Amino acid sequence: MEGWSEATEKATCRLPTQLTTPPDWLLSSQLKANPDRDAVGVVVEAKLEKGLGTVATVLVQKGTLKVGDAFIAGEASGKVRALLADDGKTRLDEAPPSTPIKVVGFSGVPAAGDVFIVADDEQLARELAENRQRLAREKSSESYQKGLMSNVADLIANGLAGRKTEKEMSVIIKADVQVRRREERSEELKATFFTR
Repeated sequence: MEGWSEATEKATCRLPTQLTTPPDWLLSSQLKANPDRDAVGVVVEAKLEKGLGTVATVLVQKGTLKVGDAFIAGEASGKVRALLADDGKTRLDEAPPSTPIKVVGFSGVPAAGDVFIVADDEQLARELAENRQRLAREKSSESYQKGLMSNVADLIANGLAGRKTEKEMSVIIKADVQVRRREERSEELKATFFTR
C-alpha cells in the first residue's frame, strides 16, 4: 500500500479508542457547577396549564433551586410554589444543577431563552420585572412612533400632506337572481325607450 507506515497504522488503530474515552479535562472536577449558591438557569419553554397557572420548564445551570425561592425570568417574576419533575407529576423540594425542572409560580409567561435568576426577595424580583416590562413597552411604543413619523415624513416629502387624495376600493355586491333580472329589464326598457 502506498504511503503506509507503522506510525499511520498505529494512529488508525488508536482512533476508535480515543473517540470512546473522554479527555482528562472533561473528567476533571473543574466542570462541576456549584450547588451551594442561588440558582441560575434558562427557560426552555413556558405555557399556561389548567389548575397550575404558568408552568415553565427551566434548565438549572448553577446553584440549587428550592421551593419558596423568589425569582425573575425575563419580564415575569414570582415565587416557586412547586417543582415538578419531567413527568409533570412528581413533586420535588429542590433541583440541583443541570436538572430540567418544571417551575410553578410565575406572574406571567416568560419567553423561551429567558435567563432564570433567583432573587433575594419577592419584592425585588417584582420590581425588576416591572422595570423590564416598562422598558419593553417604551421600546415597542418608540418603534411604533418612529414608524408613524416616517410615514408622515414620506407623505410630506411626496407632497401629499394637506391635500385630499383619491383612493380606489374594490367592492363586490352580492345580490339574488331576481334583483339582477329587474336590473336587466330596466336596462332593456331604457334602451328601448331611448332608441324610439
